[in-house]
Amino acid sequence: MKKFHVRLKLKRPTRQEVIKIYLPVLLMFLLLIMVISVVTWLLMNASGTRVALEAEVHQNQVQIDYKNPMSAEDFAAYKAAALASEPVAPPPVHAGGVIEFSDITKTPPANAFDQLTLPANRSDMLEITPFGPLPKISEKGDMAWQVYAGKVDNPDKLPMVAIVLDDVGLNDATTANLIQDMPAAVNLAFTPYAQDLDVWLARARAKGHEVLMGVPMEPRTYPQNDPGPKALMKDYSDQQNMDALKWAMGRGTGYVGMVTMQGDAFTETAWRIDPVMQAINRRGLLFVDATTSKGQQVTALRAQALQLPYAAAIRLDDSLAQPHIRSSLESLNRIAKKEGAAVGIANSYPVVLTLLQEWLPTLARQEILLVPISAIGQKALDDD
Repeated sequence: MKKFHVRLKLKRPTRQEVIKIYLPVLLMFLLLIMVISVVTWLLMNASGTRVALEAEVHQNQVQIDYKNPMSAEDFAAYKAAALASEPVAPPPVHAGGVIEFSDITKTPPANAFDQLTLPANRSDMLEITPFGPLPKISEKGDMAWQVYAGKVDNPDKLPMVAIVLDDVGLNDATTANLIQDMPAAVNLAFTPYAQDLDVWLARARAKGHEVLMGVPMEPRTYPQNDPGPKALMKDYSDQQNMDALKWAMGRGTGYVGMVTMQGDAFTETAWRIDPVMQAINRRGLLFVDATTSKGQQVTALRAQALQLPYAAAIRLDDSLAQPHIRSSLESLNRIAKKEGAAVGIANSYPVVLTLLQEWLPTLARQEILLVPISAIGQKALDDD
C-alpha cells in the first residue's frame, strides 16, 4: 500500500502585505487592550480618586486665613479707637493725591428724593474682634437694621419698591457719583473687597443712603466663575463659613444688613445657608437674597422661621439690553402693586443708571413709594 505525503507549502508574506494588513490589525488589537485596561482601572478606582480629589480641595480650603493680619499692639490700638467713637477718618490718600469729596456736598439734583436722616454709629452696638468691629444687638435690644434705618412715612399703605445698587466701592469716582446723584432712598451695597470702606460707608450714610455689606458666596458656575477669596463655599466647614462671614461683616460699620454676592449654589443648599442666616439674625441685621428663585424659596422659609427681616431681590441686569432692563423695572411695578413690595438689584452700569434716572420719577405717578431696604424688611416681619 502506497503512502501519500501531503506537504503544505505556506507562502511567506511579503513586506508590503505585513505593512498593509498585519501591522494595522496588531496595532488595533494593542489599542483595544489599552482601552479595556484604562476603563477597568477607572471603574475600580473612581470612588477612591474622587475622595482623594475632594480631600485635596478641602485641604487647600482649610489653609485660607480669614483673620485680619493684626499684631497684638495694633489690635489693642484699633479696639481703643473704635470704642472711642472717633469721627470719620479723613479722605484716603491715593497715588494721585487726596480724593476730593467736594462734589458730594453739593445740593442734591432735582430728581433726588428728600434726604433721609440716619443716626451716627453706636459703639454699644459693636463687638471688637480680630475680624474687625462686628455689629451686635445692644444690651437694650437695639438692632442695626432698625437703628441705622431711614424713616419712612407711608400712612396710605402705598405699594413699595426698593432699589439696591451692588458691588459699590471698587471705583472711587463711580462711588462718589452714586452717593451724590442717586436719590437717598436708593440703597448702596458695598463689596467687602473695596478699600477705605469706613470712609465710603460714612459718606453714603451722610447723604441719607441706607447701606448694605455684600457677602460673596459660591455660584453654581464655580470654578469657572470664582466668587473671590474668603467667599462662603459649600465644601467649607461651618466654622470656615462663619469666619468668612465675620470677615465680610468686619469690613465696615453702620450698615443695616447683608446681601448676597453671586451665591446661587450656596443659598440653594439649605443646610449651608441656615447657620449663616442665624448668625446674621443674632447680630441684628437684615438679609437680602439676590440669587435665584430656587434659592429664595429656601431663604424665605428660613427667614420666616427665624423672624429675620428679609427681602428677595430681582436682578435687573441679567442682560444689559435696554428693553430687558426696562421690562425688569416694569415687573417691579407689577409685583409691588400685587404683593405690596418689590426689590430690584443691579450693578451700577451706565445703562442701568441712565434707565433708573428715567424710571424713578414715574413711581409717584403710579402711586408707588421708593423706600430704603429696611422698610421691606419691616413689611416682611409684619406680614408673617
